Amino acid sequence: MIGGPRVEGAWQLLAAGDIAGARRAGEACLAAPSEPGEIASAHLILAACSRKEGDSGAMVAHATAATAVAPGNALTHYALAESVDAAGDKPRAIAALTRALECNPDMVQAHRYLGALLVDAGDSEAAIATLQRAVALDPNHAEAWNNLGTALHYANRLGDAEAAYRRALALKPDYPRAECNLAVVQRDQGRTDLAEATLRASIARQPAANTFRPALTGLADLLRARGALDEAGELYLRSAKQAPGDNAKEMLDLGMVFFERGDPPQERKAYAVALRQKPRYLRAALAMNLTLPVIYADAEDIARARAEYLHGLEALERELDARIAGS
Repeated sequence: MIGGPRVEGAWQLLAAGDIAGARRAGEACLAAPSEPGEIASAHLILAACSRKEGDSGAMVAHATAATAVAPGNALTHYALAESVDAAGDKPRAIAALTRALECNPDMVQAHRYLGALLVDAGDSEAAIATLQRAVALDPNHAEAWNNLGTALHYANRLGDAEAAYRRALALKPDYPRAECNLAVVQRDQGRTDLAEATLRASIARQPAANTFRPALTGLADLLRARGALDEAGELYLRSAKQAPGDNAKEMLDLGMVFFERGDPPQERKAYAVALRQKPRYLRAALAMNLTLPVIYADAEDIARARAEYLHGLEALERELDARIAGS
């Protein structure tokens, strides 16, 4: 990092978790600065302190000040990108990383970070270009190869995406995210048996109590698509149990499994859990209120189902505006 011994001490305090001490040291550097690099580094220290304290406004202000003091230093623009990204301004983060690369075209971490943001922004071609540069500069970085695979996948270059994911896994065999991404490419290529095998192997290598959730739900999706509903339901439930406060999607999918099994009571229970987790979850609200059994026992059963369906429509009419508003 830019700066002298005083800011180095402040960074050490920050690394040790002494936020108050790091802030005092950073403010002392600003009170009696010796050169622009020290001023810029002090602002970055204060930006990092503000981030840990949850003050996004101060975080962005200090990071911006650092770039003003040292506009030709790539690290200040990279730090600004991290700050504005954390504050939710991804377009500005992309602009800051672009400026960092103008200052230092070979800054590997800036290429990797920019590529990931461009993938999220939907600009797959630009993401491919910068991530290809990243892996050229650092060919042994598994995460960069994984991100390149994602960009290639979004560009529908499935063979190239598969090769990138395999390169990531060759560098880092214990990489569940890359395994899941590889399985998605295999599925999109129509090789669903191979995708299932990839996910099963990934799950088998992971701790049973802390399995990468997308691997569980990805395998469940494949099983559900081919009618293996019991195992699919078990996998959705297993994923849901790993995150009891954040499992609305799994509970919705579990409800769909119960629907396909013709079990409306359990289906509704699953949707109700999803709605408790995420009250604005429109898909769960629709499913909850419009659930119907697939097969009816007799005319009375049909009449009862119709009445419940109409009741569900009325409930949606009453509740939809409130759910969308977040109340």
